[in-house]
Amino acid sequence: MIIDVDSGDAVERLLPAPRLEEDGLGSTLPGEKYGLIFIGVSPDLKQLYYSYQAVEKAGDNVFHTRLGMFDTEREKDLPYVYDGCCPPMGGYTEYGGYLMVSHFPEAGGSALLLNMKDLSSVVDWTELLKGETTSRLTIHPFGKYFIVGTDSKVLLLSQGGALLKEYPLPAELIGRGYTIVEYRGK
Repeated sequence: MIIDVDSGDAVERLLPAPRLEEDGLGSTLPGEKYGLIFIGVSPDLKQLYYSYQAVEKAGDNVFHTRLGMFDTEREKDLPYVYDGCCPPMGGYTEYGGYLMVSHFPEAGGSALLLNMKDLSSVVDWTELLKGETTSRLTIHPFGKYFIVGTDSKVLLLSQGGALLKEYPLPAELIGRGYTIVEYRGK
């Protein structure tokens, strides 16, 4: 459904979607997509983003989660696929041309910050965290920046993924839950 935020009018519009194989057919084929879940659509409705599972070899019973892009005008998959380690099936947010998902201990998959143009990763978390082990990684859009919270610090990142500033948490908050808010003062 498309909602005009100025007028409040709502219009139902169906978008074409990628082909999906049914689960539970007894055999799996490389290149086929199983368990498709829609995770977003571009603001102009031209690209649809989805997660799916696939096998790498014929007869393989190990499914790998992938993210894909579908062109709704030409009704075909685009050649951009995110197949890095452990993308979650759902829970994604869109902001300013970026697709993101945070990671929490109770959730499967890893945190991602992807460019919606080609599903390229904006941040190498291993390099950014430099060996820090963290059970949670929360990503928040913050104007033209991103704020990332870990178990021990809060990071300010550029839209290109560069670390701009690092704020260590007070000792009493390390490893505990906290909330990141934007404070504008008086």
